[in-house]
Amino acid sequence: MRQVCEDPDVAKNVAGISLSLQGGTFVPTDAGGRALRPAIVWNDERTAKEREAFLCEVGTDEDMYQKTGWHLGLGLLAQEIRWMKDNEPELFQKTAMFLSVPSYISYRMTGVAACDLSDAGIDQLADIRRGGIRRGAARLRRDLGGAAAEARPLR
Repeated sequence: MRQVCEDPDVAKNVAGISLSLQGGTFVPTDAGGRALRPAIVWNDERTAKEREAFLCEVGTDEDMYQKTGWHLGLGLLAQEIRWMKDNEPELFQKTAMFLSVPSYISYRMTGVAACDLSDAGIDQLADIRRGGIRRGAARLRRDLGGAAAEARPLR
């Protein structure tokens, strides 16, 4: 993609690029955008304990649905990040970006790990009704700590 866009004769003919990707799968990367471990797919069920802790902090599953548009499943980014912190602390410390597949592909294509509001809702890190990062997500980021907990820009 970058090679095509670097050629001005080709780039002038490209009006836009559209992708349809599945969110929810977790890809931790280093600062260069290289995956640090195999992805944890959205239907992985290892985060049951993290889900219960998250519910104690943010309210009911219905509360989560009303804010993010998604029920609090077992394999979405918020819980997967917490699972990694608790179970792979050394790798967690090395992680510069906690990305979903759409953000990972965005980064690989453009150098920007952007996230749209819909995907941020799937990740359970945004309030889709208010159009921004959820208060609970800010608390989660503080709990995760450090630069690794930086939010992806919403675009």
